[in-house]
Amino acid sequence: MSKVNIPFAILSLATSILLWASVYNDSKKEPENEKVMASLTTQNLDASKYVITEIPPSVSLPLVGYRDQLRRAMRQTTTALVDLSNANPGTKSYPIIVFPATSRELIGNTPPVAIKIEALVTKRVEVTVARTGSLPAGFHEDAIEPSLRFVYVTGPSETIQKVSKVQVAINLTSITQTPHDDDVESKAVDANGSTISRVILHSIDDHPEYKEEQINEPLKIHVSVRFAKDMPPSAVPPPKK
Repeated sequence: MSKVNIPFAILSLATSILLWASVYNDSKKEPENEKVMASLTTQNLDASKYVITEIPPSVSLPLVGYRDQLRRAMRQTTTALVDLSNANPGTKSYPIIVFPATSRELIGNTPPVAIKIEALVTKRVEVTVARTGSLPAGFHEDAIEPSLRFVYVTGPSETIQKVSKVQVAINLTSITQTPHDDDVESKAVDANGSTISRVILHSIDDHPEYKEEQINEPLKIHVSVRFAKDMPPSAVPPPKK
């Protein structure tokens, strides 16, 4: 009959007890709650018809899981995607898809996100000249003629409603010869003359897509300025009686 290895038996018993305790404790653990911020992106919006005017940059997602699951999820980069293929104008709540799947599995009810979408419209407006400064003494303005009488402005419908005209600014003080020709950057303004940004200015009615490179592209309008000498008082004919 072989002898029992007492130390080994004690070690095995202790290991079994520790393993059982670990499994027992894990079975008794309660799921924990955590929140993670996910950056928000969109896809499939028809950029020839619509434009997003209000959207949160990120969304807070509630995670529920055991500590090791949450720890793994927090170490990953979580993103949220919104499919706007069936979007319509107005502020509405849209479902999101969370990536990666390990984070998505820890979310019970994925919260929707509110996004405002406006129709993309184009409006034809008049070009006007805003004068600053004055011509040299003894001269008066003869004519100021922009090469375009009208310009097309494209942007979100609510913004375009505010556009009253497109303006080019001429500083008369800087003009030293006649005729004076210059390519001047134009801007859309409202009825009070305040600049309206984030619109696309173009010389033809081509209804461009609302893309960042189009928005930042300035429209320059050629302006011709002519001035003439004032008539001396002696040359002014007397009023007819």
